[in-house]
Amino acid sequence: MESQALVGIGILLVVIGIVLIFLGSLISALQGGEGKAEVGGVVVIGPFPIIFGSSGRAAIIAAVLAVVIIVLMIVFYVLAGRSPPA
Repeated sequence: MESQALVGIGILLVVIGIVLIFLGSLISALQGGEGKAEVGGVVVIGPFPIIFGSSGRAAIIAAVLAVVIIVLMIVFYVLAGRSPPA
C-alpha cells in the first residue's frame, strides 16, 4: 500500500508541474509575450560537475539547486539505510 501512495504522489507532482508550466505560459502570453529567458543546468560526470548557463545568475542558481538536490539525495540515502522504529 505504501508504494501505491508514493506512485500516486509522484503522478500528482508531475501533473502539478505540467499545470504550472501551462499557467506560466498562458500568463506570459496574456502580458504581451515579451520576456527575458535564462537557462542554466548542471551535468555531473563522476565527481566532476559541469555547470552552464546563459548568464552568470542562471549558472549560480543551477549550481545552488544542484547542491541542494545532492544533499537531499545523501540524506534520503542515509535515512533509507536505517531500520524503522519499533
